[in-house]
Amino acid sequence: MEKIGVVSIFRTGNYGGTLQAYALVKAIQDNGLGQAEIINYCCDAIRGKIDGKYLRKAGVARTAAALVDKMCYLPRMKKMNAFIDSFVPTKPLTRAELPSLNDRYDLFLSGSDQLWNPDIQQGDYYYLQDFVTDNRKKRSYASSFGRPELPEQYREVYRKLLSQYQCITVREQAGADLVEDLLQVRPAVVLDPTLLLTAPQWEALLPPRRKKGKYLFVYRLTYSTLLTRIVARLQKETGLPILAVPFLLGYTPRTQASPALDSLEWVRAIHDADYVITDSFHGIVFSILFGRPFYYVVTTPTARQRISRVETLLESLGLQDRIVESQEACDFSRPIAYEEVWRRLDDLREESLAALKKVLG
Repeated sequence: MEKIGVVSIFRTGNYGGTLQAYALVKAIQDNGLGQAEIINYCCDAIRGKIDGKYLRKAGVARTAAALVDKMCYLPRMKKMNAFIDSFVPTKPLTRAELPSLNDRYDLFLSGSDQLWNPDIQQGDYYYLQDFVTDNRKKRSYASSFGRPELPEQYREVYRKLLSQYQCITVREQAGADLVEDLLQVRPAVVLDPTLLLTAPQWEALLPPRRKKGKYLFVYRLTYSTLLTRIVARLQKETGLPILAVPFLLGYTPRTQASPALDSLEWVRAIHDADYVITDSFHGIVFSILFGRPFYYVVTTPTARQRISRVETLLESLGLQDRIVESQEACDFSRPIAYEEVWRRLDDLREESLAALKKVLG
């Protein structure tokens, strides 16, 4: 059985990033496609290393935002690290140690999430496998650029490194457009790794229920008054209390802020919720898996520009009306026909697992 080194972003304090890395390894191993393990490397920008080099590349505003994000994630990271260490058992690697991996693995698989986003990499092309010496080993599953365009200064290095891959699949249509623009070959669009696992597979991992009774679950990545207004309206209509991660911007009564949930506690919170309001891609992924009524809120102009991953998934499942940009667009009385959604999802999962097998073949 081939040994596969998975190139991924997994230790950032972001729930989706951690869970997609876990799911990709599990999907490979459960389907007998290889012996997969996450390569334990994070670039300086992802680790939040703030020094002169980072400041010059990121700029003052982005550096300040990175510091705020890091402060928000600190309460949850200790708990999340315990879960991460359960599927990333190897010691952290330095950049200088990466070339030694060429003799350790038969294949290298980039996947998934926004690992090809130049804003995240900050010039470290590990996530494009620049350390791999044998191009025949380079593969990609559901990789994402996290943006609809590639800045001009990155185009040539991306063209060079992506052209070395033996097989590329991406997570959203905008990513397929970018690869096609660079390489004149259009890659297949496949499911995010979290959706390769079924709801029962996720449920088998979950801790016991902690919050009793009915509630609205809110998970937000950006500071948004629109999202808060939508939540307040839903609370008024339902009379339910709110569980918010990490917290809501602005006042809403009967709200419990929970910034320190670990990865599986976060999934459990979605599983048990009566409604989910979020601006997170993986927030809607788990809402769909567990049949939760949800809305995805487009919170900023930047979010609107980078919504392809959400649109790709929801359009494929007939749920594009769950994307909202105003309070008026929300109709909480309209149910989701989940039997049809899950039928479509089963078909897409089968296609994506076949694509993963082809990528690793």
